[in-house]
Amino acid sequence: MLGLHGPRGTTAMELAAVVALCDAIFAPETRHMGPVFPTLFAPSNGEWLRTFWDGDRVVSHVGVWLGRVQAGERTLGVAHIGAVCTLPEYRNRGLAGALLADLLPRLVAAEADLLLISGHRRLYQSLGARPFGVLLRYRVPRQALEDLPLPRLGTRVPRGVDELAGLQAVEPYRYLRSAEDWSLLAPAKGYLPPVREPGPLQGMGSLVAVDGEEPVAYLLLGRPRREGDVGVLPVDEFGGERLGVLAALVQAMELRGAALAELRVRPGDVDLRRYLEAAGLRAEIQHQQGTGRILRACAFPPLHPWDPDPSLPAAPLGSGEEADAAAALTERLLGPGGLELPRNDGLNYI
Repeated sequence: MLGLHGPRGTTAMELAAVVALCDAIFAPETRHMGPVFPTLFAPSNGEWLRTFWDGDRVVSHVGVWLGRVQAGERTLGVAHIGAVCTLPEYRNRGLAGALLADLLPRLVAAEADLLLISGHRRLYQSLGARPFGVLLRYRVPRQALEDLPLPRLGTRVPRGVDELAGLQAVEPYRYLRSAEDWSLLAPAKGYLPPVREPGPLQGMGSLVAVDGEEPVAYLLLGRPRREGDVGVLPVDEFGGERLGVLAALVQAMELRGAALAELRVRPGDVDLRRYLEAAGLRAEIQHQQGTGRILRACAFPPLHPWDPDPSLPAAPLGSGEEADAAAALTERLLGPGGLELPRNDGLNYI
């Protein structure tokens, strides 16, 4: 077929060309988009890798990963959008906007309640996306934790994804990951030794706190960095008993030679906040990364008795009127004091 055509999905035979486009835009030197995002760039996800083609050349792409999250008592369908890109010579033709506009009704039909986008571009804001959700960022000196009455626990590398999945499954705010997702994502992101081709983030690591042989908490660890003479260890995800999380964190910092850890905590994680504040620590408020918008208002009943039922006007998805209403609803329901969501980075980044 000749000439510009789309939007459409991606066949298994076309997947390599789409990954090559994303590599050329986002990772021209390392060429690693496919291994790092195995659930996004999967043959089974081809219908959600939306594209424009010029003849047999892919020129624009918007990737979608569909999943579900547990947010307290609510289970929500979530659509992550990322790897939005267009070849330079095809930009300013509205191709990415056309792909996104085509996606919105498809996502609603797929029962995605919430759209999360890895970026803040004006294009996303024109569709009603806004910064959403807040986290509390604690910078945790190792010495501060050592002054807490932490339990005496051992730590070890987790024995595969089942152990991590079992600890994560009781968290009230979490992504609902399948065993297959765990087995693909944990090695690809470097949290577990690879079972396939090693990913470029190999070595980030994970740690389980154990009481005897019983796992009680886990950490997924980010890549350590240095700030002057101080080693800093980010924590990408944690779960389990909160004092166990902190006991594991002390040992993780010792293992990594870090004097400081970064911990991002939901405002509603009352127990963990109480322990950190007892150690004299104070938090900085941060937005979740990227932008989001409500897709199906019916999934968000009133958060307070005095709230009216949230609803969107009967306007076409993506139109100015609908986008403005979606933006206002997103700000009200997912802004400070609204519905909390799990962190959307680490394993949860598209």
